[in-house]
Amino acid sequence: MFRNIKRSVRFLLRKEKELYYFGKYAAWEAAEKESEKYGAAYSSDNILERVSEATQKVRSGEGVYEQDGIVFYEENNNYELIAALLLVYSRRKSLRVLDFGGALGSTYFRYRKLLEPCECEWTIIEQKHYVEYGKSHVPEINFLYDVAECEKEADVILLSSVLGYLDDTYVQFKRLLEQKVEYVIIDELAFSPDDVETVMLQHVPARIYSAVYPVRLLSLTGFKQFIENNGYEIVWDWDYRFGNIPVCEGMKVRDTVEKGFLLRLQK
Repeated sequence: MFRNIKRSVRFLLRKEKELYYFGKYAAWEAAEKESEKYGAAYSSDNILERVSEATQKVRSGEGVYEQDGIVFYEENNNYELIAALLLVYSRRKSLRVLDFGGALGSTYFRYRKLLEPCECEWTIIEQKHYVEYGKSHVPEINFLYDVAECEKEADVILLSSVLGYLDDTYVQFKRLLEQKVEYVIIDELAFSPDDVETVMLQHVPARIYSAVYPVRLLSLTGFKQFIENNGYEIVWDWDYRFGNIPVCEGMKVRDTVEKGFLLRLQK
């Protein structure tokens, strides 16, 4: 108990420099309206500018990978995600990835050298301003506005740190699962500490980019049931190895549960 109190105090002293979730809202619209008081959201041009600058540094070899607009200069691999992609390749004998919400290719550029023997084809579905930039400035990747534009069958759908940031999470997720792609990989998905779906706000510190926007922390039990109800099974799941974003409730700080999954269409 004392350790938890000590940890909460330490976090609160550094609060403005940390990523965290806060507040509770009855609906996404209420959280979105509240977030407007804080300024920048994910759709803001200043965030695209930062992400695009970081992406170009990685493309040119100046950096190793980009995440949330920050350039990293040393490898830091998510081996569960790589293993999932390689398993798909071993089963499908090709690796056509449909990366939903993949920004300007964060995952592609991070692991392109490791995946080079697979000769993977990477397609990203994103917001309009990301797609327009990507089509003009990131030729390695195919950018689309909507899943309906896909002309080739994908081997795997990738959703990395995206489902919780959709106002209609399960509507969008169901639409993707209805494509009947054999494999689906989900990574960096946050679940509430209480196993109850909750709409909150996420605070993003200036060291990444100053922003506050809505987020949906899902129920792990409900999420697994949704997967089963939509004709998929969990091949395996893993705990996200790079740490959880905490929930800040006044003076109390609690960890979310962040996980990844490899799903397969049931025969």
